[in-house]
Amino acid sequence: MAYPFAASPAANLARVNRIARKLVQLQFDRLGGLVVFPLVPHNVLSCLQEDTNSSPSIRGTAETISRKLVLACDELWLCSDTLSAGMVLEKEVAEKSEMPTLHLHEAMSQLFGDPPPNVYD
Repeated sequence: MAYPFAASPAANLARVNRIARKLVQLQFDRLGGLVVFPLVPHNVLSCLQEDTNSSPSIRGTAETISRKLVLACDELWLCSDTLSAGMVLEKEVAEKSEMPTLHLHEAMSQLFGDPPPNVYD
């Protein structure tokens, strides 16, 4: 799950985790179990204390880990219409490896049908 981070780490971590929790709950409620697991890189990368003023070595380490996490997935889900620099990097990695890249709305439609449930509440 790609979502902005550095501009507001604590708030963005909370938001993307809420989306992921709702996605998991919807799968159990509507599909009877977990079909996809939402990998949230923010949970791994937040320990680096990365922000817009981070040193280049911290930023570089975060980008390396982010690339590896994306490559461990089957699909990349873009959970924001506004792409941060990190999301652009993740999207480029996914596209270069020919991984499906979907906006969250598209992914939710494929998983649950139309109209997809709202996970932003």
